[in-house]
Amino acid sequence: MKNKKKIYYVSGILSAIFIPIIFLFYAILTYKEINVSVIDIGLPAKESATYEIPEEYKFPSTERGWKYKIINLPANFTQKDESKFYNLIKELQEKPYAKVGIRFQLNDDNNYNDFVKLLNLMLKTKQESYGFRSEDNSFYVVKYKQIEERASWCGTDIDGDEWNKKK
Repeated sequence: MKNKKKIYYVSGILSAIFIPIIFLFYAILTYKEINVSVIDIGLPAKESATYEIPEEYKFPSTERGWKYKIINLPANFTQKDESKFYNLIKELQEKPYAKVGIRFQLNDDNNYNDFVKLLNLMLKTKQESYGFRSEDNSFYVVKYKQIEERASWCGTDIDGDEWNKKK
């Protein structure tokens, strides 16, 4: 009977160990280069034959007494433009009256990057009320009058703080 020759698979074992390590090394570098950020955009409800949007939730238009400062948004606007828009939005937030806003008019030269910059600007300024209107291709920044809410208990005119002070 012949002696069986032992076969060593050194090259196979080495490739089974090193190829996944090399793959992970380059895959992690490539994954870090990819921008995987997410934008949260709320979409409004559409009116239909069975559902009508209440008046207070409809888009604020000039027909309903709103006044807008119109700004033609330049394509790929710079950091200087962004700081100017930041100051305009902060100025809008400090105004004492309501039914005012800023309308950023987008054109065919604007791209997705401009839209994202506007959304980031809303986050930086902590602006609560803004929206995009596709009918006129505009991004609106609006200011609603702050309504002081007064809660009453069981139909009375006493709110919780007054009740606690009386005890």
